[in-house]
Amino acid sequence: MRHILITLSFLLICASLTAQNLRIAEFKLLERDLTACMNPVNDINGRPCALVKIQTLDEVTKVEGSPIKVVENGNETWAYFPPGQKLFRVLTRHHKPLFIDITGYEKKGLVSKATYLLDLESDLPLEILFGIAPAQVSQPQAQAETPVSSQSSVPTSVKRAAIGVFDETRIAENYPGYNEKKKSVEEISARYETEFQNLKSELENKYNDFQKLDKSTPKEISDRRIQEIQDLDKKTNQFRETAQADLNRMWEPFQKEFQEKGGIAIAVIKAAQVLDSTQTAAESRRPDADYVDITDNLIALLNGHYTLPFDVNIGYYDPSRTINTHPVVVRAQKELEELTAGYEAEFNRIKTRFDRSYNEFQQMAESVPQEVKERKIQEIQAIEKELNKYREDATEALLVRQEELMRPLNEKCVAAISDISARKGLIHTQESQAARLTNPRIHYIDITSELQSLIQ
Repeated sequence: MRHILITLSFLLICASLTAQNLRIAEFKLLERDLTACMNPVNDINGRPCALVKIQTLDEVTKVEGSPIKVVENGNETWAYFPPGQKLFRVLTRHHKPLFIDITGYEKKGLVSKATYLLDLESDLPLEILFGIAPAQVSQPQAQAETPVSSQSSVPTSVKRAAIGVFDETRIAENYPGYNEKKKSVEEISARYETEFQNLKSELENKYNDFQKLDKSTPKEISDRRIQEIQDLDKKTNQFRETAQADLNRMWEPFQKEFQEKGGIAIAVIKAAQVLDSTQTAAESRRPDADYVDITDNLIALLNGHYTLPFDVNIGYYDPSRTINTHPVVVRAQKELEELTAGYEAEFNRIKTRFDRSYNEFQQMAESVPQEVKERKIQEIQAIEKELNKYREDATEALLVRQEELMRPLNEKCVAAISDISARKGLIHTQESQAARLTNPRIHYIDITSELQSLIQ
């Protein structure tokens, strides 16, 4: 019974991140993956998005939560989200929808120009996921050798794409100050981890001591021990959040600068070497393209040692004058705030019922029959299930409505920036406050007024 009591005390702390047969195996920041900053996608406010690379054996049919762009890339689904995004939902062919709560990993939501890995795993049989027998998956058929032909399989009349590839690890390791900053953050992180593990050990010891109490222990002593465990658990969670916030404050400004300058660098080298596109060295390659390694040139440019063959133009704009105050955004924010307030009020009503039932359970005396206690536990679990279901439904409704409200303006902004870039010969655009790469042949042009005019 005491085990059940302690478990119930943490019910509201742990939000469920799993759907039937589908769960999060890993969610992490790919610190050295520069995909999001080298090939940026802007959100409705003109801010570079965060990129979540979703990996799963199942087929991803939809990503909900107002993604700016979703693309299939080999065995991954790439979803670009506005910075600060805290929730989204992944729909797959064979599983129930899975809500992803980012705040469990990034308290303030996804970070602009950062790339993340979301690895989803399933316990469904392979024959269900692939529609074939497991033996066929584990034992692929051998392919017959293709005779070497003197003629290319690509028609000579078709122009082959020129694609630049880069090693994001080498670029990061050669960026000024990167290794020193990373080492400093890792050392402090290690100290925080030691303190956190000490708190966890103390919490486990207190819980084990509580488990050893017998039925003759006075209720006031038992209650005091429970309170101590809850207080220490709260302290442990607060320490973890504070430590993560400190590490973020140390790392994020440097990372942001690195990513923003990296985005400019890739655009400049792409123009200088007349490339059709760029990609990381780890990505799969097309048979109809020629690839050239641009890693050294990117490193040289980021370190101020690259000589550009001609002048290039970078556009910048002030989001506070163009998008943040746009009537569509203002109306959308007002509607979403009203919807959120209504959902929060109903959520709090359900939570009040949960708290009341839980408090009633805590106050039950030892003399209360076991069946009465079990009924109360079932009541608490039913309300908790209702609470989680309502939270998921409300979140989904808000995400769907946000996407509906923002989509037209987002498309208008993308078209406007493309139009301005074409007319002014811009190779890259960014927010006015973003970091700039210094080079005598790189020129920055303010496009705020034109963008403001085109989207009104």
